[in-house]
Amino acid sequence: MWVTTVMRSAIVVASCVLSLSAYALEETPKQVVDIPPGDLGDALKQLARQSGADLVYRPEQVRGVHTQGARGKLSVQEAIGQLLQGTHLTLSTDSTGAMLVSTPLPAVGAAEQISKDVRHPLSLAYSGPADKQQVEEQPQEKQKNGVSEASDSVVMVVTGTNIRGAAPVGSPLTVIGREEIEQSGYTSVIDVIDTLSQNFSGGLNEGSTFANARDGDVILNQANSSSANLRGLGGAATLTLINGNRVAPSGNSSAADLSAIPLSAVERIEVLTDGASAIYGTDAVAGVINIILKQEFRSAETLAEYGSVTRGGYAKVRAGQSLGATWATGSGMLNYEYAQNESLLRSDRNYGYAPGDSALLPESRRNNVLGTFRQVVGEHLEINASAAYAKRDNSGESEFAERVVVYDSETRSAMLGVRTGFGLSWSADLIANYSESDISRTNVLPNQVPLPNKLRRINSTKDLVARFSGDIARMPAGLVKASVGGESRREEFAQGRGFDVSPAGWSRDVNSLYGELNVPLLSRQLGISHGHDLRVSLAVRASDYSDFGRSDDYQAGISWSPHEAVVFRGSHGTSFRAPRLSDIARPGLSGGSSLLQYRNDPQSSTGSTPVLILTGPRPDMGPETSTSSSIGIDFKPPAFQGMKLAVTLFDFDYVDRIDLPSRSTSDYLVLPELFGDYIRRNVTQAELAVALESYPLNFNPSGIDTADVSTILDQRLSNIASARIRGLDLTGSHEWRNGAGRWSISGSVTKSFHQLIKVAADTPESDVIGTVYYPTPFKGRVTGGWQREGLSVSASLNYVTSYSDRAVVPLASVDSFTTVDARVAYQTGSDAPWLFRECSFALAIRNAFNVRAPHVASVTSGYDPSNANPLGTLITASVRKQW
Repeated sequence: MWVTTVMRSAIVVASCVLSLSAYALEETPKQVVDIPPGDLGDALKQLARQSGADLVYRPEQVRGVHTQGARGKLSVQEAIGQLLQGTHLTLSTDSTGAMLVSTPLPAVGAAEQISKDVRHPLSLAYSGPADKQQVEEQPQEKQKNGVSEASDSVVMVVTGTNIRGAAPVGSPLTVIGREEIEQSGYTSVIDVIDTLSQNFSGGLNEGSTFANARDGDVILNQANSSSANLRGLGGAATLTLINGNRVAPSGNSSAADLSAIPLSAVERIEVLTDGASAIYGTDAVAGVINIILKQEFRSAETLAEYGSVTRGGYAKVRAGQSLGATWATGSGMLNYEYAQNESLLRSDRNYGYAPGDSALLPESRRNNVLGTFRQVVGEHLEINASAAYAKRDNSGESEFAERVVVYDSETRSAMLGVRTGFGLSWSADLIANYSESDISRTNVLPNQVPLPNKLRRINSTKDLVARFSGDIARMPAGLVKASVGGESRREEFAQGRGFDVSPAGWSRDVNSLYGELNVPLLSRQLGISHGHDLRVSLAVRASDYSDFGRSDDYQAGISWSPHEAVVFRGSHGTSFRAPRLSDIARPGLSGGSSLLQYRNDPQSSTGSTPVLILTGPRPDMGPETSTSSSIGIDFKPPAFQGMKLAVTLFDFDYVDRIDLPSRSTSDYLVLPELFGDYIRRNVTQAELAVALESYPLNFNPSGIDTADVSTILDQRLSNIASARIRGLDLTGSHEWRNGAGRWSISGSVTKSFHQLIKVAADTPESDVIGTVYYPTPFKGRVTGGWQREGLSVSASLNYVTSYSDRAVVPLASVDSFTTVDARVAYQTGSDAPWLFRECSFALAIRNAFNVRAPHVASVTSGYDPSNANPLGTLITASVRKQW
């Protein structure tokens, strides 16, 4: 198989550098080190970030050990010496430069002992340049609110790679840590993700009950859900994971519902803004959102929160309880969260009038229960498990009639994973994962009588994954790491209508094989000029679908650091998105039907023609495909400790997108120059009979005689659309300390050069950047913060540039949208009175200056939920108590 050939070729190329001589690392140069007293494990991670040194230690040996810190102009060895003063631990160094912090070593040599320890796949923690991107890009997580940090362990898999203990090579990875989540003042996962300039809010969000986007993923937001939408390529083109596992899509969508995930249970959010189907399979076209749940939670925590807008009836409450325990060989956590908000009516914002005073944002109630468990058995076995249940009820007044639309949503998931170590450094993961989404929508008249059009859709995913990861060779520049594995997944979809819904279902089976290599070619140990670090990676995946065939994808990455302050990186690969099961299901229940109607026809003497309209999927429909590339520079100015800057140029070419030739079949006969390929004139009665037989569910509201029909319009879904987007991301952060406290500033901006789309194969290409329902040319957010002892203050500036409303005549301009968010919080210590001990009090203000969302005439809601929020000023007060 060509996958094997490619992997063998990569190994051969990597092996060509084995002749380079090893270079023993001498004592590292001295640099300014500032590590405060505290937990030794945290201190070692800080030192690795500041120095880039290889540090190896066992978590159980440093857990609970207190250090007096290290300050001054020191070498790494001197800094570790200060950190270890007064402890029972010692430092040993081997010939590769790796440093082992441990209890006093036995008689064997340090190099031999470190080599043995590095091969232990379950209980070793590691920080250093071999996984430098991981160490530097993970935010510094603290022992805060009962959460213990174990996230930099070598047993961790970082988003963007299946290789354990490695970081993605060449791909841009953003990590939103717990501290940043709290600093934002937001209370939902989707609100936190929307702070990223790379994410576009168009498509599925709570303000788009009737989807206001051209996103081919949905016509109606039938689950009233919210999803990530990286690069504005559609929610279905962004893969959402929870702890690295797939989540069942919501309703008629291919996107997971983020509103079903409680933010209080989230430890961090990892965002890969690069195509990644070679790593994860379908849907990872624009990138991956990986939500990492809290696992090591050592106490009980109670949350209470209330928020209200300053004008209108919208108010919300949120309450939660977390219980956790951590022991020497494992941990467990149980989280419950309840959230409720009132609806925001159109009359509250004066965007316009609609019958029944329709809801801009629906009333919502949500209950979540989530649990995680981890247990190490012996030295070579670890068990991980999690389970979650969420029930969400939304309702809001419809703008189309005097009725209330009620949405009921339930999601369930369970995961069981077993990890074991074997051989020298290899580990194996066996994971069974199940996820289900069950949603229904009911229209209710003002007299509380339900209409007989209840719609129910159920999606489920059953996944079995086998993943093997470890080292395959030691080169002078470091270890060559690899991962191989397979996945077997069953996807199911069912839907039905009426009072008593008995969904009819469809399913598909997916089998995948993948391989990945991570090869260091140069490192600073070699002593080569401009050879500080050079690393390449290659990933390949072959996926076989039972309903449409096979997709083969690859991804290659490179990272080069000629100096410790600069990293050049690049990636290139292919991705795909499989058709939804609702797209390819048999005709009749999934929209596949025929319709007899009159359509305007300039060629007809009467001005109209009776036609047969075919809907549903084309039989030859296949996956959507994409090619993505990115190049970037990461820079850490030596003169400014704690500063990081990154620039990324990105390019996505997304073709074979599944769409309709036109949203309206009235266009076909009027514009034959555009839609001629979808018109069949002068068909015989025999040909018409075949078409009717193929689509037995026929609608004929006008009572047309089939003998009068000689024209067929093809309104079936097919791979006819395309999109290409290019742009630039700029991110940066800086953290420093002085006598006044700890200061920080961070920000991200995205400049989109263009997004060229074709809604059908024969339609002209159009640049939609800067138009309604599409990404704006410029979006950014900058946050500044200050912290001293228990007091912290932060403020954020959010900006969306102006754009055009092309759906009105004459062309209208939509104003830019600039808002300011602010938050002040105080954390009490263990010396406070019992009732207030270990408490966090916070006051957050969203849109502090009450800036009105710009008016958009062509949108029925009066504003564009893709780029603005109608709430105005929202003030939220919260308290957390750790018991």
